[in-house]
Amino acid sequence: MRALALLLLLLGCDTGDPASPDAGTDAVAPEDAEDADVADVADVEAAVDAADAADDEAGVDVADDGDGDLPASLDDCFVGLAPRVATRTVNLLDFEAEGGAVRVRLAREVGERSFVGETLPYDLVRFGVERDGTVDCVTDPGALAYDFGHHNWNERAEATGTHAYVVRMVYDFSGTTAAWTDTLSIDGEAELPLTFTDCRSIPTVDPNHCLMRGGGG
Repeated sequence: MRALALLLLLLGCDTGDPASPDAGTDAVAPEDAEDADVADVADVEAAVDAADAADDEAGVDVADDGDGDLPASLDDCFVGLAPRVATRTVNLLDFEAEGGAVRVRLAREVGERSFVGETLPYDLVRFGVERDGTVDCVTDPGALAYDFGHHNWNERAEATGTHAYVVRMVYDFSGTTAAWTDTLSIDGEAELPLTFTDCRSIPTVDPNHCLMRGGGG
């Protein structure tokens, strides 16, 4: 986004004011003006590239950086994902809705918040949604939030990208057999039922993460 703003700012700059009293006192040959335009474009492109690189290094949401370079798939969104702490793991959960038309993937990692008993204080570290062939990939820590419940049986993951997303994961004991109930809400709309599709960890297996979920661990 910053790169787009910088581009508009630089393109909008005008070094000359035709309405000023001094306008026209220094004539510029057409070929010199053309060279100046080429130089201006090169300067703009270099500035945009530098701003994009800074955004990438800072972890700015790739779906929100304004350059049109959106991830082509959920896999692209999660390329390069690694634990923030080398001795820990990043845990991935995959879901789908509407017969696969909507796909959701979230990555969570144990953080530093306090907890009680057999509960893991997860942080949400990446979030992606694919709808109608378009991927919304959220990587900015400030746009990610995670609330956990006792035994991690009442979880809420929130991400704000192009839209605002809330995924709820509740281990429901109300029926004859306890089971997970997973839902997705987009921009505060009615919750969509989610179907769990996969559970895994990187770089090593974390058996606690996939407990009662199945999947690769």
